[in-house]
Amino acid sequence: MSLHYHTKSFSADIAGFYNLIPGYIYLSPTDLYEDDLLLYRYMQHDARLFGAEASVKYQPVSWIEMNGQLSIIRGVLNENSYLPFVPHDKIKAGVKLMQSEIGFVKQSYFSVNVNYAFGQNCPSQFETATSDWFVTSLAMGTTVALAGTDAVISFNVTNLFNEKYFDHLSTIKQVGYYNPGRSAALRLKWMF
Repeated sequence: MSLHYHTKSFSADIAGFYNLIPGYIYLSPTDLYEDDLLLYRYMQHDARLFGAEASVKYQPVSWIEMNGQLSIIRGVLNENSYLPFVPHDKIKAGVKLMQSEIGFVKQSYFSVNVNYAFGQNCPSQFETATSDWFVTSLAMGTTVALAGTDAVISFNVTNLFNEKYFDHLSTIKQVGYYNPGRSAALRLKWMF
């Protein structure tokens, strides 16, 4: 079930779902190890997946855009135990500043995005709970008119503050490997 409201400068969406899945196939951790690595097994049981998603986007003026999303999901076996590898509940928010044209540059933007994952405290059997985490990302870019064609230049930084965190969906969390730390990318694209 979903509800949508959209205008020129504002949009809001909310959706909820409830799925009964007979014979759901999933990957499940065990209590067995081989060469110090946790073994996983494919399992199949009747399951329920349910949750909700909501998003808003607001553009009060042409050069600024704000957005936010919330996602919540639960996975339960019909025996009322939790499914493994169910993602964290998450909140994402961002602000994007845009300018359509300044001299010989056009479509310039700068954005800041944050992603907060609530602690996943509903682990399945043999799974461990996962702490909450907060990651910030930056992105900027522009298009430059050069020699009768366009060059797109963009730069982004993910996990700006180099947060050490585990995602609950990680299969290497058990051996202590964090999700990726800070990363930066510069992209140059020549349009011809």
